[in-house]
Amino acid sequence: MLCRKYYKDYGVAIKGMVIHDEINPTTFDEEVDQTLPLEYVIKEDPELQSMLKQVNARIWAFTNANYPIICKPDIEAYEKALKDSGTHPGTKCYLVDDSTRNIITAKEMGWVGIHCWPGESEVGDYHIEKIHDLFKVVPELQRSN
Repeated sequence: MLCRKYYKDYGVAIKGMVIHDEINPTTFDEEVDQTLPLEYVIKEDPELQSMLKQVNARIWAFTNANYPIICKPDIEAYEKALKDSGTHPGTKCYLVDDSTRNIITAKEMGWVGIHCWPGESEVGDYHIEKIHDLFKVVPELQRSN
């Protein structure tokens, strides 16, 4: 499957489509991504909302975007995230991600990698099967009451 290959090679399928198939990322976004019925795909999660309020650190959503195509797992994406967030060199950074390649790059950057994957994992500093288990492996991230 070509999309799976592009995802594996580039971190997001659309990057491979742009490079090899002359797909316009803006058109793809308008005709494919924006047509997803997100109200059915993404569900409210009160447990996650409560957990995020207890995090004793700045939280940045580090997600891939279509354009310009600088995305995880490319080192440049991590460097851009640090710059855009105003994070100073030497600051301890954590990445919670479901992608093996993204965790590997985070580790190469000196970040703490937490592989969130339902099943076995040998990647990263820690492994959790669901995001709600974050404080079980990195309790220092939880605010003390």
